[in-house]
Amino acid sequence: MALVVARLARYGHGGGGPQSLKGLAADFPRVTPGGLAAAGRLTVVYPSCCCGLEAWRDWYQLLSDGQSPWLGHDPSPWVEVRGEEFLVWPDGDVGEANEGDAQPIRFSKPELVASLASAERDLGAFADRLRDWASTRAPEHAQALCDRFRALVSLT
Repeated sequence: MALVVARLARYGHGGGGPQSLKGLAADFPRVTPGGLAAAGRLTVVYPSCCCGLEAWRDWYQLLSDGQSPWLGHDPSPWVEVRGEEFLVWPDGDVGEANEGDAQPIRFSKPELVASLASAERDLGAFADRLRDWASTRAPEHAQALCDRFRALVSLT
């Protein structure tokens, strides 16, 4: 947990950032590195550069308008919608399928819905663990850290 908190404190602050949990609660980031990974039986497609966990809800766009969430670049993973199936490509040069050995990870609509619900539960559980961890180090700021993380990742 300490490594995640340190990463949150430093990200977007030019290597500096808050030096205490009190400081982090007061100056919590609006962006954070990462995002959702798509996992198939033999392949995992990770979010790339410039993809942030704060935008994880963009995956819901697939269900409403078929728009691929931003998954970063270099490589440039993206999601293609084919009827009721979602194909997560590991690298497509920002939205175009690369021919060759790349195989997409396939999700059905019910699998995508279930995966997004699972991600939301996991993020909520992480927020609670963050609060519990912080309560042993800076109890007066623990709930604020939890609330700030929940707001960052748009949890209700």
